[in-house]
Amino acid sequence: MLSGSVGSQDANKVYRDMAVNNFAANVQLLADYVNELYMKAVAYDRSHSGKSKPVYRDIPGLSEIGRYLVEN
Repeated sequence: MLSGSVGSQDANKVYRDMAVNNFAANVQLLADYVNELYMKAVAYDRSHSGKSKPVYRDIPGLSEIGRYLVEN
């Protein structure tokens, strides 16, 4: 039994180390996906707003999200 728990502890350490070492890359990947979704939502809003002002322009801070997501 002892050897089985030691093996799982080693595996947990490997997984933990992988998560810590890849955290920055994973956060950047998430930011890229959120930015892509934001850009699609803005394009949809613009295409359906006609000659009126797009809705995302009326929500404080929302027009800045794209800039925040691509900053390093």
